[in-house]
Formats: sequence, structure tokens, C-alpha cells
Amino acid sequence: MSITAAKQAIEEASILRHALGINERTKRTSWGYRNFFTTGPGAADYATCNALVERGLMEVGRLVSWCPDVTFRVTRAGMLAAGLTEKEADRAINAR
Repeated sequence: MSITAAKQAIEEASILRHALGINERTKRTSWGYRNFFTTGPGAADYATCNALVERGLMEVGRLVSWCPDVTFRVTRAGMLAAGLTEKEADRAINAR
């Protein structure tokens, strides 16, 4: 794996985990309490989110009228790739 590919993989994992509320401050029992990541054209992570959509790990979620940004949601495949169990993924599917 090239350095560029490794950096991309780290960025993708970071976005998936952030979208699902996975971090060192959140208890594992709460992982998946949320499922969204908001970004927009011109932001560094916008292209990464679109790449995750192309690979089926995220989907475009709701658009908000007050903001030009896009809200992305993690798919079940993305949840499992991020480290959620099937049960945790079930909870996250319905999270906002």
C-alpha cells in the first residue's frame, strides 16, 4: 500500500468512526448513538465522503435548508467496516 493510499484509508476510517460516535471518550455501549457526518463542497473531507458513497460505505442523507452542506450517513457495510457489531449496527441504522 502506498503512503497516499494509507493516508486515505486512515481518513476514511476517521470519518466513519466520527459519524458513528466511536471515540475514546464514548463507551462502547454507546457506539452508534449517532449516524451522520456533515460537510460540503470545498471542505477537505467532502471528497472522502463521496468516495465512501461510491464504495457503498456511506450514503447521502438529508439536506438541511439552512445550510449548503450535505449530511452523509454510514451504511450497514460502513458500520461493520468501522468496527460495530451487528447489534450495534442495528441501533445505528435508526440513529440521527
